[in-house]
Amino acid sequence: MNKTKRRPSIRFTLLVSLCLLCAVTISILWLCQNLFLNDIYKSIKTAELKEAKEKITRRIAAGELESAAQALANEYELCVFILSENNQFTSVSVHTTGECVLHQIDTMGYMILYNQAIKTQDGILYYVKDENANSYVQSQKHEKGEQSIVLVSTVPYQDGQAILFLNMVISPVSATVKTMNTILLYVTILLVLLSVILSFVISQIIAKPIVSITKSAEQLAKGHYDIEFSGSGYAEADRLANTLNYAETELSKVDQLQKELIANISHDLRTPLTMISGYSQIMKDLPGENTPENLQIIIDETERLTSLVNDVLDISKLHSGTQRFEMKRICLTEITEKAMQRYAKLTAGGYQISFSHGETLWIMGDETRVLQVIYNLVNNAVTYTGEDRKVTLSAERRGTFARLTVADTGEGIANDKLNDIWERYYKVDQTHKRYAIGSGLGLSIVREIMEEHGGRYGVNSAPGQGSEFWVEFQIALDDTALS
Repeated sequence: MNKTKRRPSIRFTLLVSLCLLCAVTISILWLCQNLFLNDIYKSIKTAELKEAKEKITRRIAAGELESAAQALANEYELCVFILSENNQFTSVSVHTTGECVLHQIDTMGYMILYNQAIKTQDGILYYVKDENANSYVQSQKHEKGEQSIVLVSTVPYQDGQAILFLNMVISPVSATVKTMNTILLYVTILLVLLSVILSFVISQIIAKPIVSITKSAEQLAKGHYDIEFSGSGYAEADRLANTLNYAETELSKVDQLQKELIANISHDLRTPLTMISGYSQIMKDLPGENTPENLQIIIDETERLTSLVNDVLDISKLHSGTQRFEMKRICLTEITEKAMQRYAKLTAGGYQISFSHGETLWIMGDETRVLQVIYNLVNNAVTYTGEDRKVTLSAERRGTFARLTVADTGEGIANDKLNDIWERYYKVDQTHKRYAIGSGLGLSIVREIMEEHGGRYGVNSAPGQGSEFWVEFQIALDDTALS
């Protein structure tokens, strides 16, 4: 026996998902702080240094040498030193930091610094502070400790050029990292606790309507059709509840129809079988009872059983979609007249069945199934017509449709039952008051055939005024078969 695989609960899934989210978020923060923070910080400061160079270059070109140096030094907290190449001025020096590389060198040192910088790709040199010597020494970009960044560039000045030195001190971030790590530890603990709490709260909100719907579905599976599904909580649960409420309504109808089927079919089977058995036994045991009349009764009851079985087979094929239709151009007027010949015996027995039409109507359809529609509608009318036994058929054009109408003079149908009569096994009158009453499948077969034809169908009826059933087929304008 196959065992159902145990699935994780919503609560567990949410807990794992939120914890994973926290773990990924915290891992990214830890990596950024401990591995990449120093590089990120240096990159930002280097970008600021380049930005300051662009600004001071534009200001110098506009003739604002000293004011530009002072403004940029204050704005970016850096030291600015500008040295003339053509000796038009000695130098411009603005310092905003206490100690930096530019503080510890002389004019010759500036030229050495310039020669070193022009050998680099972007004119930037990195220095780190030697705590023992209390001075800066040239270093690699990724070394730790208090660092200083120097940018050296030539800028146009009047008729010549000037050498621009920008120096920015980068404070060590180790203390900041330790502080942030401590904060992040507490944030991590808080996030884990929040994940656990949120997983329980959210899972309770999500799972509550699902659990309620599941319990109701279990009752529905046991045949309790008075269950009301409620999905209060969120839109998806509401849609699920509405779908199950609809399914419950349909299952309730099916259950009722099945009960009616058992009652109807059992009666329809029992009566002819009893008749066949009884008359056969009489003809066997009593001399002289083997008469044509008795044989005809057996034949009629056999045909009744055959009709019942055929109806059941037809509706099963139509509903399953295994019945194929051969669509072609056929004359609705002619096949209706052909169908009327079948009721000659009923006409001779007192029924008034008539057919009237105007122009000859051609439609696209399967001739066998169109005949079946006519037979079922006429049989239904014969079953429920009034004491005058009058059934009227008429055919007429309605725009691009050909309408066939079958009317009786019976008791009529209440308005609240007009939709139900097309359901399988449904009967307005549940009492078997006449031989002609069938299984309750006729109108359902009509519906299935008309839907396959892409046609329309309906009924006009009211209590005490008889019933008028109609079907409409698409008019065929030429001999082209429907593909």
